[in-house]
Amino acid sequence: MAITKNEKNKKLDAAPTGEPMTAVTALRKLKNKAKYSMVYSRDGKPELPHGGVKYHLQGVSVYVGTARRRNRVILSTSADKGKLIMGIATPDKRHYTVEAEPIGYETEEKVHPGGIQVIGQYVVIPIYYKGYKGIEIRNIMDGLNIVKEFSIKNKPYCVGITTTGENSSEYYVLAAVTKPDGSRVDVYTTEPGYKLSDSQCTFTHFGSYRLKSNETRWNRYSNNISLLSDTDSNIYFLGFYNTDRVFGYGIDIADLHQMELKETNTVTFKRLGEFVAERKNGSFRFGAGATVLNASSIQIYSCERNGQKDLSIGMDSIDCDLYHEW
Repeated sequence: MAITKNEKNKKLDAAPTGEPMTAVTALRKLKNKAKYSMVYSRDGKPELPHGGVKYHLQGVSVYVGTARRRNRVILSTSADKGKLIMGIATPDKRHYTVEAEPIGYETEEKVHPGGIQVIGQYVVIPIYYKGYKGIEIRNIMDGLNIVKEFSIKNKPYCVGITTTGENSSEYYVLAAVTKPDGSRVDVYTTEPGYKLSDSQCTFTHFGSYRLKSNETRWNRYSNNISLLSDTDSNIYFLGFYNTDRVFGYGIDIADLHQMELKETNTVTFKRLGEFVAERKNGSFRFGAGATVLNASSIQIYSCERNGQKDLSIGMDSIDCDLYHEW
């Protein structure tokens, strides 16, 4: 059973030489569009974390969709044992309204849902709590219901996912950062040809990348990453980094790497370029992600650490930064 079109991650085209020059060019063309969107709750329920150090937003990813399926934004947050929030875009596409109760976790333990990524109509979420470490795949078009979940060996702090290969040989590649300092990336792959909702689509551990002491350009991406791929089956690891690793008040940098999976089950990285963002409202320390719009254009977005409460009109809001080529 082949992977359906709407479950594929949109891909970046490679240059004729097979080198990922288009991906690098797209990253360099990005421009800042500050305070692009807000996520809010009309009923005024304080679902979002507000202020302080204890609770904050942890991941953001966007499903672009089509005219018939409106845009959606997914957020993960540490508030109240861990929650997932889905906003649906209003017609001007600059605001997202939360139209359903946030998804919580029914456990006595503190649940940590980390940095996330959307692929097609699904969102992939890394979670851990006492006694469990795993990955969830949820259906955006079905109320964020779980379609697949599996346990892994190490705590996942953020996750990225894409596809590689062509036609019946296409398969999923999932990368999870599993060290709190970002120094280990565990990679999982599936057998070719099965879509995410298929019971025969299972992820197995391929190999791990461990930071070497002389790798000075690895910025320790423990909070948010995105995986991308192109038509030549190149895989890209886009790491989001803020120079203030605690509060996210520093400089935002998106680093593009080519990630290679070798036949010896080893994982290697080659750094290709960077994008330095003009942070205004959001921060790569908290929610950050990338969406491929077409063969040569990508969107990067980030959200602020905490939500804002407007007591006069009963609204929770989140300010975001958008980076896009216009």
